[in-house]
Amino acid sequence: MKTREEKILLLAEKILEKSLRKNALDMSCAYEVVKYCQSVIGIKKSEHFMVLLLDNNLKLITSKILFVGTIDEVQIYIREIIKLALDHNAHSVIVSHNHPSGNVQPSTADIQITLKIKSALKLIDMELIDHVIVSGNKFTSFALEKLI
Repeated sequence: MKTREEKILLLAEKILEKSLRKNALDMSCAYEVVKYCQSVIGIKKSEHFMVLLLDNNLKLITSKILFVGTIDEVQIYIREIIKLALDHNAHSVIVSHNHPSGNVQPSTADIQITLKIKSALKLIDMELIDHVIVSGNKFTSFALEKLI
């Protein structure tokens, strides 16, 4: 049985996603992406890795939590990201994960996997738009920080 708070968060997530699908929010704006990612995975107690798939107008096609890990790491399989993007005929991709610790600074591993994802997507003519790390109301955007 879900608590009242969990039900409210789930409802808020569904409303925000529906709004994104109706093009009410522009996924090319980093702050709109951050708001969405914070609502979906920002307060999770273990690391969650989410993929947002975008059409050629940078509007959300769908999003999916693809991997769930432990309190301080999540195993990422690039082939699963590629498969999901191809299955949905995405034009570009944004990835996001949370840091339950509250520290949103990217680790060396975060930077390395981001560069690998970017290279793999480039091979199939897709673009990695951003990698957003969230924790509560804090975030780091690789695009804004010019890390990708």
